[in-house]
Amino acid sequence: MEDKYVVREAYTPFKHLDAAPLTAAKAGAREVPVKEAKAKLTELLRAAEAGERIVLTRHGKPVADLVPHVDVVEEKPMSVLERVAAWHKANPSKKIGWVSDDFDDQLPEDFLLQPFPDDFDEKLAAANQRARESRGR
Repeated sequence: MEDKYVVREAYTPFKHLDAAPLTAAKAGAREVPVKEAKAKLTELLRAAEAGERIVLTRHGKPVADLVPHVDVVEEKPMSVLERVAAWHKANPSKKIGWVSDDFDDQLPEDFLLQPFPDDFDEKLAAANQRARESRGR
């Protein structure tokens, strides 16, 4: 009898933290004992400014990391329209839809009083057919 249930591994959001910790040698960092770091602080700071990562150790065990400073830029909150515009800029091929440039313009006063033209149904059917064909249906 076949099992109708499939067992899958559960999603673990911090799975990368379960891995074995990197040693300084594996991470490409230089290990420096704390006593030596006290004497060479200026030299170590210059190395960190240049982009080097330095692991400070006490009795051979990592105690602290000396890494280059990274400025944190706080983003200002964006409105919904700004987020949509940013999404469109980042995803130009994934258009949600199209809206005419004059969509928000005022309608003429007699707009609702004008009857539909005689060939309105045929024009509407043709426009719908063109729209279906352009979407590949």
